Amino acid sequence: MDTDTMRLYPDPTAGELVHAIAKNYRLKDEQVFVGVGSDDVLAMSFLTFFNSQKPVLFPDITYSFYDVWADLFRIPYERPALDENFHIRKEDYFRENGGIVFPNPNAPTGVEMPLEEVEDIIRHNPDVIVIVDEAYVDFGGQSALAPREVGEEDVVHPLKEVLRVATKEDDEREAQNRVREREAFKICQKKIREHGLEMKLIDAEYTFDNNKVLFYFTADGRIDFRQLVKDLAAIFKTRIELRQIGVRDETKILGGIGICGRCLCCHTYLSEFAPVSIKMAKEQNLSLNQTKISGVCGRLMCCLKNEQETYEELNKKLPGLGDTVTTPDGLTGTVHSVNVLRQRVKVIVEINDEKEIQEFPVDDLKFRPRKKKVKVSEKELKELGNLEDKKGDSKLND
Repeated sequence: MDTDTMRLYPDPTAGELVHAIAKNYRLKDEQVFVGVGSDDVLAMSFLTFFNSQKPVLFPDITYSFYDVWADLFRIPYERPALDENFHIRKEDYFRENGGIVFPNPNAPTGVEMPLEEVEDIIRHNPDVIVIVDEAYVDFGGQSALAPREVGEEDVVHPLKEVLRVATKEDDEREAQNRVREREAFKICQKKIREHGLEMKLIDAEYTFDNNKVLFYFTADGRIDFRQLVKDLAAIFKTRIELRQIGVRDETKILGGIGICGRCLCCHTYLSEFAPVSIKMAKEQNLSLNQTKISGVCGRLMCCLKNEQETYEELNKKLPGLGDTVTTPDGLTGTVHSVNVLRQRVKVIVEINDEKEIQEFPVDDLKFRPRKKKVKVSEKELKELGNLEDKKGDSKLND
């Protein structure tokens, strides 16, 4: 048996990942535990930290696997009920226990516990482990992880100037602006209809000082909105700016769920759009099916860029389709297909006047490396060229 064919899994200790996480959070490697999923991490946590005879505490309505693990490992537990508004009552956890675990935000209620209350629970339980499960923190809520210093190389420039710490009055003004933006949006929509303009209003935004109101819209071509601006200026008594944006910026503002099931990257963390091309899809051996490689915005998915460098590096080590290679047995054959991620090559060889396909690790083959160029045919470009968005900059931060 060729044992190399069985090496399909990464390092079981995940050493590189552990080191990267530890470096990012300024911890020691031994302080990081990596599992094969959140439930695996929970199981190990229950086994490791909840081993006294005192009951573990977690909410009555919460993630269903808590009591599963507790029952499986024969750990006693109690489930304090939520209040009438489905909030966790911190006072229920100010008593003797063998440990505490709860999600924040809670699941399946989605209700977030303020960090001040989380800290109160921790302060009242100095001798036991309190696990704050943040599996759903990306969908709302503030992480309990303390702020940390970031290396200069990780800072995204340019940084905007910090004027001062926000006050309570600033927070109230910001909240008022959000209310005024909703009203401004309705008024602008009404005026667009009155003027019969072929434009789709996407969002309205007040600057913090109310010195200007920005309206973002999409349209198929140029729009003469001069009269609209005059009407809006007369209503709001401030500067008015109408900014035409593309479909990617529209999706960035409105948000949504990608085919991966997560919130769209552009809506959650991407500040700028990296140019994505059809060549990237071909380099990654993806089906050039418009519905499979395009995102909610109708353009090529931004995540194609994420793995591009990896595919480019892996493809450099592989022969091209139709190339001539020499197998470990000294046979000369033609490349039939390649598996980029597994770095394996299927070769057509001739044995006793019969052709057959054999598979080899690329390192076992001899061939003359040559720079491979990914080409997009005119037909592919004609069919899929509209998915490309060569203007990578967002218009929202101008």
